[in-house]
Amino acid sequence: MKKFLLAGSLFLTLSGGSVFAIPPAYEGEFPNPVVERHYRGDVVEEFTKRFFEAGGWKPVDAKVGNSGIDNLFIKTDRNGNVKEVLIVESKANSSTLGTTKGKGVQMSKEWILQSLDEKIKQLEKDLSQTTDPRRAKEIKKQLKTLRQVRALVEKNNYRARLLELKHLGGKKFELILKEIPPGITSQELAKIKNQLKVKARKIIDLNRNDKLARILKASLKEVTKAYAELGKFVKASTVRRTLAEAPFKVPQISKTLSTIKKLKFVARAKGVLTHFP
Repeated sequence: MKKFLLAGSLFLTLSGGSVFAIPPAYEGEFPNPVVERHYRGDVVEEFTKRFFEAGGWKPVDAKVGNSGIDNLFIKTDRNGNVKEVLIVESKANSSTLGTTKGKGVQMSKEWILQSLDEKIKQLEKDLSQTTDPRRAKEIKKQLKTLRQVRALVEKNNYRARLLELKHLGGKKFELILKEIPPGITSQELAKIKNQLKVKARKIIDLNRNDKLARILKASLKEVTKAYAELGKFVKASTVRRTLAEAPFKVPQISKTLSTIKKLKFVARAKGVLTHFP
């Protein structure tokens, strides 16, 4: 198990010797390597959200459980209709686009459309079951947005990106943004997914105070706080036992779980006290 460096330090040792900066107030140790992987993934997802929000993009929830589109962003016209769509897959370190059962390669047009259909179907079911007028109104608004997004994707009128955040050692990271051609089929993407065109490449140094460094610092702080806060309510022995019995059930903590109250509820609802020391 890899340990948090104790109070007064700003680093957290992860698998393979990687280091992410964290606030000094939290101490502990990861109960399982799975937790370390999820932590890195959550940091990159939070960074992705903040990075594109800073560029004027509005995030839209398109996930179904822990699957589906991780990062969907839109821009709208004066009437609130979707005019631009951006879909981003974020990866930590050496992660690459995967192939999903029945949907093909991540970020292919087939995969995007099927993922949108899954979310739309889920919302339609929720709408048919809710008795709360306010909730019904909210769902209808979500459905309108996602149907407009789908129509634009169908016409190949969207942008797709792969965002990679690689740790270079110490407080330095490399941000790589790659272009995924709109409308590309799963078969075509499988051939070129390791040769995507690089749109931007930046070094992020946490010793600096530029825009990218501030976004990454805020992302690290937000995710670590969520892990730490929930950890206060969970005994390490219970976590380790649960992980040992059913590691595949560990839910990923992500930006969609926006409050500590929600984190606790989701963990309990799944019957897993998650992966916090």
